[in-house]
Amino acid sequence: IREVPNAGNNPRIVMYHESTGAVGERANDAVAWCSSFVNYCVEQAGFIGTNSQAAQSWKDWGSDATDKPQPGDIAVFSRGSVKWQGHVGFWVSEEAGNISVLGGNQSDRVRIQRYPKDGKLGNVSYKLLAVRRP
Repeated sequence: IREVPNAGNNPRIVMYHESTGAVGERANDAVAWCSSFVNYCVEQAGFIGTNSQAAQSWKDWGSDATDKPQPGDIAVFSRGSVKWQGHVGFWVSEEAGNISVLGGNQSDRVRIQRYPKDGKLGNVSYKLLAVRRP
């Protein structure tokens, strides 16, 4: 699943956004969609998501699992210098201070990507805020 550059919207990404109640301009694939992807997946698994397009809406969802993260737990990061910005995806693994997550809107597509637990990826700062599970 990936964004459709300059050619409209990927209907699958629009569907992810719709799982948060987003419609119209708020539901196109140019709008950050990592939280919408997680909401859609969580709902498909029979749970209630956050119903929010904001990545940090997940930092208090479910139960805290930071002591022993497992594949499939939800990793929530702050991103950049603006307090509300973030990223969210499904925990895959941790190695050398980096966390691999399966998520949406990672290089404009669904994929596994590494993020620093507390550091920079390119010019953007990331910090792991929480790991949650249902």
